[in-house]
Amino acid sequence: MSMKSLLVPLFTASFAANAATNIWIAATDGNASNASNWSLDRIPAATDDILLDGDISIAALTWNAGTDDLPDTVASWTQNAAYTNRVTIPTLLTGTFTNFTVSGDASLQGGSWWRPSEPNTSGNATNTRQTSWLRLTIGGNASLGPDFTLDGDNAGYFKGRGLGGNGQNDGASHGGQGGLNSGVYDTNIVGKGICYGSYLEPTTHGTGGFNSNTDYGGGTIVLFVGGTLSMNGTATVGSNNNGTSGGAAGSIWIRANRMTGTGTLRANGGGSNSSNNKGGAGGGRVAVHILDPESSYATFTNDFTGTMTALGGTSLNAKKNQHFGAAGTVYVETEADRGEGRMFLVNRNRVLASGSNLSSSYTYTVKGAAVIRSGVDCRLTSLDMSKDGRIGVASGGTLHVLTFSAIKGDGSTYCALRFDDGGAVVSGKENDRLIPDGYNLAAFGVNTFDYVIILNPPSTFSVEGEFTVPALKVDGVYLSEGEHPASECGELVSGGGVIRVLGLNYPSVLLIQ
Repeated sequence: MSMKSLLVPLFTASFAANAATNIWIAATDGNASNASNWSLDRIPAATDDILLDGDISIAALTWNAGTDDLPDTVASWTQNAAYTNRVTIPTLLTGTFTNFTVSGDASLQGGSWWRPSEPNTSGNATNTRQTSWLRLTIGGNASLGPDFTLDGDNAGYFKGRGLGGNGQNDGASHGGQGGLNSGVYDTNIVGKGICYGSYLEPTTHGTGGFNSNTDYGGGTIVLFVGGTLSMNGTATVGSNNNGTSGGAAGSIWIRANRMTGTGTLRANGGGSNSSNNKGGAGGGRVAVHILDPESSYATFTNDFTGTMTALGGTSLNAKKNQHFGAAGTVYVETEADRGEGRMFLVNRNRVLASGSNLSSSYTYTVKGAAVIRSGVDCRLTSLDMSKDGRIGVASGGTLHVLTFSAIKGDGSTYCALRFDDGGAVVSGKENDRLIPDGYNLAAFGVNTFDYVIILNPPSTFSVEGEFTVPALKVDGVYLSEGEHPASECGELVSGGGVIRVLGLNYPSVLLIQ
């Protein structure tokens, strides 16, 4: 007697009230377009309620929509904790299957959903285009249990492919710059592994590593939920953390009316293992949009107490003064700050390590940055940097904040805001002053800043190139009008550049000293 003839009578009574419940009963891994894999002896319809019960079948499922009229939509989806296998959903950026839709509720308690990695296309890496993503729409409520994973790990660009390549020995970039295997960063922030993709609506893959066929970048997960997303599981778009040269992390973009839970959103860059001289890869991008009209950042943090990370990859070989990859971007937007959400740049700090062939320890540093690149107008309610989190504003890019006091750091060594060849930082507060709080400043190339800067210890300012400012107060003393070599501006200022003070916008009350 077949499995189907045994199972169907058992479920007749249980599902008599809903004859459209279609149960996955495959004996071996298979396609959803195969009618024999389903309890109703037909392929699912758009009005079906789908059930994956691990006590019935743990065979892997591929939802190959478009084959034999298999739809890209179902009414609901239930996947219990006993189902521990993988559901493949091969959505593409273009074509007939770009989005998988559950029009009602989804309960995902075990196993994983994923889609395969980018194909190994030929041609120049910069000409390679992303073709895939895991794009999902759930019209009702979605519950992701602690044993369930939205898996985008190693689903991005193949080795050496993508827009954020640094070179054979340096980490790949995406939301944050990849780390160098040795040496110093170029003065131009885009000179080593450009950052790319959107901090606001991220949909780009991570660039692949460079030395192993397993060094894929992270993929892309886009999840839209019409109701409440109960996020107690994991969404991950990382790269190998022990490869020869890990790829950059990918993108996670979530939109939901509300998001609750204690789960994990992870876009961490890949690292290099202890046998190789490679820099760590850059972190990816995470963005969460909460659509409830009554939502605020306070209600979001009360509802969701899980973790969201876009860490740079580590560099574990102590043969050279290598660098970790820089953190990518984590962005949260609610109805109260629509279009001007909160960005978080959290890195890994520095690590001291000793190799068996060394007589002293080496310091692994984070010197790259997440970059607001040319043409991007980044509008934020607040910017929080910690554990050597860094952000750079490249030429043609703009960082808008409601007030400069909304930019915060934790005082870690390389935590910094940096300007590059005309990158603009703008406050929404009239006559605002930039007073670094827990972070440092750095400027490369030719820059003109339109606000007064007040620099107090322990914050520092490194200048390479020419930096023009209306007024600069260093450790309680204003610099006089004119040009000042950075090396002669006190202990808080360093570098080989020149600071040009215009002598404008001095508040008269502050001049009485």
